[in-house]
Amino acid sequence: MFNFRIKFQLPKSYHFENTLNTIDVLRNDTRCITLSAVGANSLNESEKYILEGKNFESEDLVYINGQNARASLLLWGTKQGIGITFLKPRGAVFQSFIDLIRNKYGVRLINEREGLNIYDDSAPTSFVTILADVRCGISTDVFINTFRGIFQNNMILTEKQNLALELYNASYSEQNDRARFLTLVTAIESLIEVPSWSKQAETHINELIKLTKTFELNEKEELTDALVRLKKDSITNSGKVLVKKYLQDNKYDNKASDEFFKFCYDIRSQLLHTGKCEQEIDLSHLVGELKRMTSDLLLKHVGIV
Repeated sequence: MFNFRIKFQLPKSYHFENTLNTIDVLRNDTRCITLSAVGANSLNESEKYILEGKNFESEDLVYINGQNARASLLLWGTKQGIGITFLKPRGAVFQSFIDLIRNKYGVRLINEREGLNIYDDSAPTSFVTILADVRCGISTDVFINTFRGIFQNNMILTEKQNLALELYNASYSEQNDRARFLTLVTAIESLIEVPSWSKQAETHINELIKLTKTFELNEKEELTDALVRLKKDSITNSGKVLVKKYLQDNKYDNKASDEFFKFCYDIRSQLLHTGKCEQEIDLSHLVGELKRMTSDLLLKHVGIV
């Protein structure tokens, strides 16, 4: 049989009002979906939970039901107006340790993934999740020296720079790689100044706009808006010019800065238009490189080297 599990968290100050540790959400003669508390004796004492479905006959069937459960959780959070977060593990155990436990105790360890996890129950199974809060010490001397060095520059930021910096810092609060990735791309996008076309090209586009307005078309307004947008250079090209100007020969993920921006912006468009990437990529790694590029760009843009 195949099972699924989804670990998620409610916002702080929210909890389920139930004194049991585990309750049935759905159950029939063979299958069940349960809700359990994590790290607490009861649901009302916890902020983290596991939604688990058991006894599905095939991997395809458990996948369909698991995706349905994941979607249902997201929609429930939206309907309640509180939102939920799929917990992202902060680490994993090595395969050598997993093999050791299996060989010695006959127990299969699985590194928990963010969101939906699917497994078969052919062997005793335990999930490994590293979710301990890590506190990193920051030297107050380093803080004071760095802050003073920046403060002495009498920083006056533009509205676009302010927004970009706020978005970059907000990305650290995102627990989902896709949300973090989109926030970082938006931070760069907010700095872009899109130039106009040449005078000749702009005149041609204006003529097309006038001509389109004379047609009797249901899509006339949409076509006109599209032509107006043509008067501006593309975001992708303008973004490439921006990062090349400030980051020059820097490389990110073994790509030139402008090509890396284009790559990320293409991924951003795929995520927003289809909800997924067309190619297989390691989004966690991409987020790390994009974070590094965004930081470099912001500091150069405001004049902090």
